This record gives sequence, structure tokens and C-alpha cells, in this order.
Amino acid sequence: MMAFLSDVELRPLILSHGQGLKPIGLALGKGSQGLEVAVAEVTEQPSAGTLKAAWRARVAGRATPVLLVALHDGKASLCGPTGDNPPTLLGHDLGQVESVCRIALSEPDRHAAIRFLQSALESIGTTLAGIRNEGLLASHALEEWIRGRQDSALKGQHALPARRLELMRALGYDIQPLVGPVSLLLAGPRRVAVAVFLDRSESPDIANTRFTGVSPASYALSRAGDEGLDWVIVTVGAMLRLYPVHPSVGVGRRGRTQTFVELHLGLLPVERAAYLWDLFSAEALVPSGTLEQLLADSARYGSGLGTRLRERIYQHVIPSLALALASAQKLFSPTQQQLTETFQMALTVLFSPPVRCLRRGSRSPSLQNQ
Repeated sequence: MMAFLSDVELRPLILSHGQGLKPIGLALGKGSQGLEVAVAEVTEQPSAGTLKAAWRARVAGRATPVLLVALHDGKASLCGPTGDNPPTLLGHDLGQVESVCRIALSEPDRHAAIRFLQSALESIGTTLAGIRNEGLLASHALEEWIRGRQDSALKGQHALPARRLELMRALGYDIQPLVGPVSLLLAGPRRVAVAVFLDRSESPDIANTRFTGVSPASYALSRAGDEGLDWVIVTVGAMLRLYPVHPSVGVGRRGRTQTFVELHLGLLPVERAAYLWDLFSAEALVPSGTLEQLLADSARYGSGLGTRLRERIYQHVIPSLALALASAQKLFSPTQQQLTETFQMALTVLFSPPVRCLRRGSRSPSLQNQ
């Protein structure tokens, strides 16, 4: 446990309200009011309440983000970094948690550290560690895809250490500058995507004067549309995001800049490097490439899920509800018309929106507005 962040300078740490937590040290991030990573150890996995009490006592009303890490039984539990009710994760892989802490501490300021942690903590302990999927693909399709992709894994592992332009070249692209803060990615002679290479202090989602006062993602999507391209790739340090330009692409489509898949190369396990190649490479983004196949798999899974849900509703839920309604009406020998009416009643009960109950003595909105 004492090897955790062993090459990082740890300052003395005092923890109050942390029952059983023995302080190890405090690591400080960069910038004003930089991230604090407070490291402690405990004999057994602490409760969420214990972690939150110690976290709140450490924050003490300050604007400084704090990530509390409790080491136990070769694992780590976390609390933080911000919020009235901060996220708490219990009993996760020690190496993965240490990687998250190292990356967060290396971010250029507390805002960048918070953005990274908000994304990274969501995937800790999942089969999609290092991946953030926001409505573009079906997570189940992503999980199934990785099986048997050894060739893609080897190619992805070769590209993993590269960053920015070198990473795009390792993924098989030629890079051509465009007017403004964007570049064109080419797969051989084919124009494939618009790329944005952000500084570590910049965010894809925050308005930026370098991008005419809008977010880099919005700017790049507009430029890609003007160029007649289908994809946008944004890189910030070890993070990559892939956005579809067309609003019809994505199984759980959200807003224009809210539909994407993201990889953080510092958190992606080496054995899962196939995701890097099959989502972001030149081979992935060309027509009939691996990304198109993943989108098709996602659509089939989504369609199959809807079909299975409808089957369960009409084979199990509706009959049970109809029987209960028939019993309530004392229909022991119902006519065909009564059966039809009961079936319609079951559909109404199941699919109609809930009716808000009015307090006694109040009037309905329609009466109040007359």
C-alpha cells in the first residue's frame, strides 16, 4: 500500500471524521486551488458514509477539489472530487485507481482535473474502462466486439503511446491543415474527418475564443459539415473523442455535441487496445470499416432489445394486468366484449402517463384557468 503514488511528493495529511482512516499523505495537483489527492489506509473496506464524512471534513467549504483515496486489502475506495453528494466508489482495482490519480494530478489546473475525473470515475470497475460512450454505440455491442480482435489489438498497442499528430499518423491518417484551428484527416486519397488538436487547458465542450467563441466540438462539427465529411475527432492530451456529423447517426442520439464515443489512452488496458484501432483508425472510418460494422451491430442490438421488451410486455405483463382487472370487476364468465374492454383497460393502465393527484379542495388547472 505504501507504494501507492510512490514517485509523487506526498505532504503531511490530517483527516478528521474518518473513522479508522490512517492518513498516508497528500498529493497536490497543478494551478490555483489545485486538486488534492488525500491518501489514507484502513484495515477493511470503509463504508460510503465514512468516506463522505472524512471528505467533507477535508474540503471544509473550500473550492478546492478533493479526491479521497482509502487503501485496503489490495484495493482502493474513493470519494470526490466535488459536489454536495460526492461520488463514492468502493473496492476497486488499485492499479487502475492509481492511474486515475496520476493523470488527474498531471492536468494543468483544477478545472481540467475535475473534467477528467468526472469522466474517468464513471468507467472504473467496468468492462469498458477508459471508454465513455455517449449515445453513439450500444455498450453491449462494444463489449462483444472486442472478442477475437487480436490483429486490431496489436495495431492499437503500437499507436497507444503516441499523441496528437503523431497519434493520427500512427492510426493511418495523412494530415492536411485547413484554414482555422482544424485539420483534415485522409485515409489514402479519401477525405475522412475533421480533426481538432486541443491544448491540455482546453475542453471540447467549453466556448473558446480560438474557435470563434463557440466550443471546439461545435466549431469542428460545423466545419466538417461544410466539408461534406461524416466524422470529427478531437484530441486533448491522452483523450480522443469521435463525433458523428449527421444527426441520424447514433443508437441513443442526443444533442449534436452530446453524441460521441471517447477513449482515454492512459486508462485503456493494453489488452483492449483494439478499441483504439477499430473506433478511431483510418481503417475504422472509411465506408464499410469497423466503425460502420459496430454501428450496425449496435442498431441490431437496439432493435432486438426493443423486440424482446415488447414480447415480454404483451406475453407477461398485459395478461397479468388484464386478469387482475377482470377479477376486480368480478368477471367470472366474461363475454367477448368484456374481454376486449378489459384488454383495452390494461393497455390504458400500463401506457398512460400518471395522473397527478389534486389536494382536497384544490381545483384542476383547467378550472383555475377558466
